[in-house]
Amino acid sequence: MPLTAAVISGRSKVSLSAGAALKEPTVVPAQHLTLEIEGEDLPETAYLDDRKLTLLRNDARSRAFLMVDAAGSVGFHCLRVADAEWYFATDDAKLKLNGILQILDYLEDEGLSWAGQLFFADGTAVRHPKVDYAWLQRKAPEMLELADAIATRPLRRAHLFSSSQAPGAGRLFLKDTLALLRTNARGLLEENEHGIVAVGDRRYSPRVVVAGRLERSFDIVGNRRMTHLLLLTMALSRSLQSEPRLLGAVTAALRALSEDLRTRLEMFPFLQLRVKPKRLPSRPAPEEIADDRYRRAFDIYDELSREMAWEPGLQIADRLAYVASADQIYQAFVAVVLARAFEAKQMVPSLFPDLSGPLFRSPVHDIYYDTIPPKPEFASWRDGSSRPGDHKPDLTIIDRVGRKGVLTDAKYRVEQNGRLPTSGIHDAQVYLQTFERKSIVICYPGPAASVTRVSAKGYTILEVSLGPFAGLETYAREQVRPVIEGAMEPLGS
Repeated sequence: MPLTAAVISGRSKVSLSAGAALKEPTVVPAQHLTLEIEGEDLPETAYLDDRKLTLLRNDARSRAFLMVDAAGSVGFHCLRVADAEWYFATDDAKLKLNGILQILDYLEDEGLSWAGQLFFADGTAVRHPKVDYAWLQRKAPEMLELADAIATRPLRRAHLFSSSQAPGAGRLFLKDTLALLRTNARGLLEENEHGIVAVGDRRYSPRVVVAGRLERSFDIVGNRRMTHLLLLTMALSRSLQSEPRLLGAVTAALRALSEDLRTRLEMFPFLQLRVKPKRLPSRPAPEEIADDRYRRAFDIYDELSREMAWEPGLQIADRLAYVASADQIYQAFVAVVLARAFEAKQMVPSLFPDLSGPLFRSPVHDIYYDTIPPKPEFASWRDGSSRPGDHKPDLTIIDRVGRKGVLTDAKYRVEQNGRLPTSGIHDAQVYLQTFERKSIVICYPGPAASVTRVSAKGYTILEVSLGPFAGLETYAREQVRPVIEGAMEPLGS
């Protein structure tokens, strides 16, 4: 009997359809929910959004319940029990999804996209096919050129290979030879009055020794890395060919690139090395420092594997994955839009959290991204306590010339009336109190350009609507930037 699941919300009960690939999950209100699972011999635990939870089962273990507080948890959720899996969505998750996809499309269409991938504090990354394709367009011609140059004149190095052989040839490895003789002394030794092995009054010579010989080999780090780079790039190109968000002309270009890569992989020495284990050090080998061909190949490989976070088998994030990362994507969107408004350039290739320095910089301004604000400019009262704080505002914007700055938070939340929810203001109050500031900026995805000032008793919260609406860049530059600059306060020293 297959497992079945349903969501109980108030007086209504909605059955869920099984299947991880479901395109339109059931939508239920974002409130306290009860998940009901029926089947035979139900397990003790289930997984909700990868969190292991205990099921409340009846005595027959044929029916189980899971209580879920989904209030304020707008988005998609995955319930997994044994081998069965169901998706469901809470409240306006569909609108939330559409909003995130609009943000991604806006970043691409307006040329504001982050240079590489978007990395989160937990080490994961959201991939976007157009980001991957842009990287291939930029790097593939150079990569093919390097493969041709290396195949024309590949480097090789002398390696010392060891093997069991008759005495007299090659460099003797004494330690390895003695270890071999101990395994079968009777069979590997023969009596010889001039032998090198003495046992009592008798002397013996080994019939077999372990010796080494020098051979020049093309199996070096530089050639293996170039081979693996071609394999990685071909895997990436093929994965994008089935991506529906890329146009047909792009798919044709990817097929041509895959064929070019396949041709290079049939050249020497790549054909022989493609079956070898990767065994690649993270640092460049000598030839990757001294030889310009291998040095450039190392740089491309490092960018693809580290900054682009690509490995075979990785799947481009699907629609559900985008929604699960909605808050982080909106945070990155706000960072990119405000950086453009402040004429600040991105200092590292991708959007990484927890950097020690600013992610964006202009001649006047520094913008820190998803990291603890710099000290002593933004000191927390808890720094001197027995339990120092680790609060990380989404953005910290500093005017280096005027020695002033402001904390900025990004909340992917909006009420029915298009305003920032009260819960977003509550979070901002924590930053005000922790860093002893009088003003803070909160950005939220309102439907249109709007800046609202919430002030009392010397404290100010600026609610700034930032979304992929028409005229966003002009509005951010001409209206939002002056408001943020006006909210800046003197820095600590």
